[in-house]
Amino acid sequence: MAILQKKKLSLFDVTEFDNFRTMLTLAKEEAGDTIAIKYKERGSIRDVTYNELLGRVNALGTALSHLDGGLGTVAILGENSPRYITVLLSVLCSQGVAVPLDTELPFAEITNILNHCEATTVFCDKTFLEQFEQHRKELPNLKNLICFQTKEHEETEAVLSYSALLERGANTLLEGDFSYCTMTPADKRMCLLLYKAGSIDSLKGIMISQFALRSAIIGSMQLVKPGSRCMSVLSFDRTFELVHGLLSSLHGHATICINESKRTFQKNIQEYKPDFIILPPLYVENIWQKTIQNIEKQGRTETMEKLIKTSHAMRKVGIDKRKTFFSALHDMLGGKLETIIVGGASVNPDAVRFFDDIGITVLAGYGTTECLSSISISSEKRNDFASAGVLLPCMQIKIDNPNEDGEGEICARGDAIMMGYYKNDRATKEAVELSGWYHTGDLGKINALGQLYVTGRKKNVIVFKSGKSVLPEEIETYLCALPFIKSAKVYAGKDQGGAEISLIADVVLEQENLAQMSKSERIALVKEKIDALNRTLPSYKRIDSVHIRK
Repeated sequence: MAILQKKKLSLFDVTEFDNFRTMLTLAKEEAGDTIAIKYKERGSIRDVTYNELLGRVNALGTALSHLDGGLGTVAILGENSPRYITVLLSVLCSQGVAVPLDTELPFAEITNILNHCEATTVFCDKTFLEQFEQHRKELPNLKNLICFQTKEHEETEAVLSYSALLERGANTLLEGDFSYCTMTPADKRMCLLLYKAGSIDSLKGIMISQFALRSAIIGSMQLVKPGSRCMSVLSFDRTFELVHGLLSSLHGHATICINESKRTFQKNIQEYKPDFIILPPLYVENIWQKTIQNIEKQGRTETMEKLIKTSHAMRKVGIDKRKTFFSALHDMLGGKLETIIVGGASVNPDAVRFFDDIGITVLAGYGTTECLSSISISSEKRNDFASAGVLLPCMQIKIDNPNEDGEGEICARGDAIMMGYYKNDRATKEAVELSGWYHTGDLGKINALGQLYVTGRKKNVIVFKSGKSVLPEEIETYLCALPFIKSAKVYAGKDQGGAEISLIADVVLEQENLAQMSKSERIALVKEKIDALNRTLPSYKRIDSVHIRK
């Protein structure tokens, strides 16, 4: 069982920081007037500088510290926004715990998570207020519900206003109360609680310390030099975006541009003109396929191939004209894009090769939530289109029980590993050895250059190109709760390339309950009930097709 580590690779210099308050203070001192966040509001692009960001963090943190349970466990349920970022940073700069939540989850699952983590404060978008009102009695630990969009004059005893809270905190600071600003979070203390997709009966809250989060940020930046402008597309509850996009960008004093929605992606990328972006494989492959289709429709395939061939020959003698040759393609992506970082699932090597041909570097990352999606990431200095990159400097890896080809289960340990599963020692012991090795459940191998290749999965989890993951057992539990289904097996439907793209269910029906029904009536009943079930689930957990088995 050999322990493997990457060969030495020259790293980028990254400034260390003691805690997140130090990180923000350093940003204010070195780049105070630099724009930290760009976002769209009422059709206009607005800015927040690093000076303003730290001011808002201090004001909000101060206000929260005066609420009952305000800086205890703080859940965040909303779309990406400057307000979301301010809440997250306010908690990270304190001794509280931030719990980012997936907005696509059914509210019953959100309720279950909030009770499991004993959240005392919740920030949410206005779209969730009605559901909180209906289910408030089911949340005994909740003391403060704060709405991002509620105005000051709309505040009630049940719902506080984010804007009013911010103003109250600013006034408290003016009065000379700097108790929040002097908080020093403990290095090994939990600061993040991240929940994976799973059964509501067996939740896994992943405990992340300040030390682990800082280590992941610094390790990522040592391998991938941040650009000056990042566009955030994935939601901040996604660990890959949180670490390699949002927090790494802030430490690099970059500008974070918030994408409005999937629908406006093309418009936003041309407005913001980012030089790097983090995307799930699905986005990368869609851009590649649509571009190729447009080239074919215009009858320019042969011209494109000749330009690529000429470009390759010129690059061999040190001349790079890709930005000039393929300027029209670059303009479609804002004109400044240099790097795409892909996480969540594997990406088609042909797509990566296409972007490289036109002058955009695609770097793949690998990791699980338990290690902050920070086991490996491709470096521009050592990039193989088919690999998941090289190890972060703060991590180690071993291939457990390798076969004759060197392939086995990927195990990792190091500074970016979780503290364990919240209130679940048994699951922690199953996942992490006493010696600190975390078993990912993924299969892979590593070459002499230290590049990791993920070849399959040992664990029973379905990962889509969008980066979303689903445990089949969770969906099977929902199906078997239906009175007419005796047993169910859920698995992934795949495309021609082997990528998992849909959920398929094989079900066995309870014959006694359906004895009086014809075959067509049974099929209609199954369709009706599963359609109803799908409406309660996020889109990536919905069942696409059902097979009735004997």
